[in-house]
Amino acid sequence: MRTTATQALALAVWALATLAPERARAAPRSSPWGAKYFPNVELVTQDGVKVRFYEDLVRDKHVVVSFIYTRCTKQCGLITANLARVQRELGDRVGKDVFFYSITLDPERDTPAALKRYAEAFKARPGWTFLTGKKEDVQLLRRKFGDLASVEDHAAAINIGNDRVGQWWHTSAIDDPRYLATVIGDWMDPRSNGRPSAKSYAEAPQLAPLSKGHAIFRQRCAACHAPGGQSVGPDLRGVVARRDPRWLARWLKDPEGMLARKDPVATALLAKSGGVAMPNTGLTDAEVDDVIRFLQAPEGPAAASADGKGTAGTR
Repeated sequence: MRTTATQALALAVWALATLAPERARAAPRSSPWGAKYFPNVELVTQDGVKVRFYEDLVRDKHVVVSFIYTRCTKQCGLITANLARVQRELGDRVGKDVFFYSITLDPERDTPAALKRYAEAFKARPGWTFLTGKKEDVQLLRRKFGDLASVEDHAAAINIGNDRVGQWWHTSAIDDPRYLATVIGDWMDPRSNGRPSAKSYAEAPQLAPLSKGHAIFRQRCAACHAPGGQSVGPDLRGVVARRDPRWLARWLKDPEGMLARKDPVATALLAKSGGVAMPNTGLTDAEVDDVIRFLQAPEGPAAASADGKGTAGTR
């Protein structure tokens, strides 16, 4: 049987969660990652508390740093929604062993109050701090993390660091949440023992082939539309009974345009999500048709949840 890219990813996630890779080790004396590299600029949390980036947020900590802004209509919503799933995977380790930081790229408009609303919309839990600051300080931090693109085209990436061992990892922010939880919770923590024992590939689960619409939904939609309303977007089970497929097609293809035209349903959805706009995920007409056919299928979006019951990196 031919293995699709989605199936290959799922098998890789299973393997990464069960096999025992080499983990973080003590940093060599020549490691550049520390107080001499990271600027100690002042930032402000969503609760209005002033903090120093290195001294208060990073020093001697295990952290995940992302850059987003609340008015983004591209990848920021996906980044934040996927990190919310990673946070659920890590459970109570977040805020105790691991700390999440999301820094706005639009500090002139993203006030602490705006960031607080944004965090609440994505159901961010304790241990995840949203930060603003001076524009020049945020730009300096971005450069230190190697993101030199324009704000609109900033990298959909996260930076995982363990200051105690002087190691950092730069990776996609929208990868499988169980894989990211494994990297964060096990690989980057030298104290972690990982899984009790490695398993053979012969024990890997058999995966049924996915439809095109199912694969697209898991990659571009599931992060914001988790079943049960766990994320910022609504639960899409039964959505084809609530919305005309023609309206759904327009919404999937051009959410910004529908909001600009003040479509009443789109405007209501924006208000319900706490002002977080649905991102334009760049679907083609054919991909839109595939997603709608998947939404019409009996199993529907409930089958596409990537959260599952995984506990990668948990204790």
